[in-house]
Amino acid sequence: MQVGYISEGLVWLRIAQRYFIRYVNEPLRTYYTDAPSITRGRSVSDHALGLRLYYEMVLNEHLRFFPYAPWEFVKAVVQYARASFHRQVDPGTQWGRLRHPLARALWLTALPLGASLYRQDASPNGLR
Repeated sequence: MQVGYISEGLVWLRIAQRYFIRYVNEPLRTYYTDAPSITRGRSVSDHALGLRLYYEMVLNEHLRFFPYAPWEFVKAVVQYARASFHRQVDPGTQWGRLRHPLARALWLTALPLGASLYRQDASPNGLR
């Protein structure tokens, strides 16, 4: 099985859960947004597993930050549903993987949009 892209955010958040980390207030990495990359120009389905894992972790482990950035969580739950459909994960399993009642409530409201984006991705003329 090919895994595809795994989000840097997922990797760093997992490292931070296990090890003491420090933040430095100086640039350590330069991002080039105009150059080709491993993620730009690829379809969502190419990276669906990594995206699904990342958004599932955000929704299960970081909802305490919902009051500070609610739209980020709304976007996360839409993308969770979208990536899950790309991985052929049925709605019952998606629901079961979300542990927090707020995550489940958000998922219920976002499911139609996530499913619609998936259908758009899967159509021959869909967006990438």
